[in-house]
Amino acid sequence: MSYSSIAAGHALLANRVHSDSIRQALSVIPHRPSVVWFEDGVDRQGEFHLDALLRTSRSSRVAVARSLDDPYVINYTSGTTGAPKGAIQSERSNYVAGKNTAIISDAQREDVFFHWEPFYHGAAWKVVMVALQRGLKIHMVERFSASRLWNEIARADATKLHYLGGLVNIILAQPQAESDCNNKVSIAWGGACPRESWRKFEEHFDLKVREGYGLTEGQMFTHIKLRGVIGSIGTPIEQLDSWIADEQGKQVGPGVSERSC
Repeated sequence: MSYSSIAAGHALLANRVHSDSIRQALSVIPHRPSVVWFEDGVDRQGEFHLDALLRTSRSSRVAVARSLDDPYVINYTSGTTGAPKGAIQSERSNYVAGKNTAIISDAQREDVFFHWEPFYHGAAWKVVMVALQRGLKIHMVERFSASRLWNEIARADATKLHYLGGLVNIILAQPQAESDCNNKVSIAWGGACPRESWRKFEEHFDLKVREGYGLTEGQMFTHIKLRGVIGSIGTPIEQLDSWIADEQGKQVGPGVSERSC
């Protein structure tokens, strides 16, 4: 077994805890990639484990041609309108997403971001990108818990909190506690905050809500709103233009109603 055994093809890096599901999925595809397990163990045909590959590898001085627009990661959509779908993103889109996430959250080097998102979701990686770009800290928990949220935030000295839509109402529905305001969170940032809950959330937890609009395929945020009308998606980010089009796809200007289109 050596690195050359897989160098010419495609490889899938995975944890053995998912081995049954991965082997089942690979059994029905025509061009099976090699599998590299992160953990040691018993390897089947076409499988390797990372430690063994590293022990038998050799250094290479051949530069790999890369572009910022090459496929970089697969993040899954939230599944709002159907089953979650894997969205292929580039390194450039992740960099831009981190940059605009930092803007909407007013990220500062001394911040501690409370990180509860699962890593198959794009928001989790955007928080990581912000930390890498701004040099700030992340406090990660195993999973989101509305009942433990503010106690966990207080213990972490967290200063920024990300939310997703209905999460705001779930948090507001929890029994009131002293820890609700006994924390350092200054900004909660996210998308689809219910209009009727916006001010309640700000006042009850003594923070500011920063809203934006985006989607996994659109590098997190396409629009951000730092101030203004509650319920507005804001204005386009620096890297994008946006407009309203009629049924023929033609751009329309301000004041044009749906009926007149």
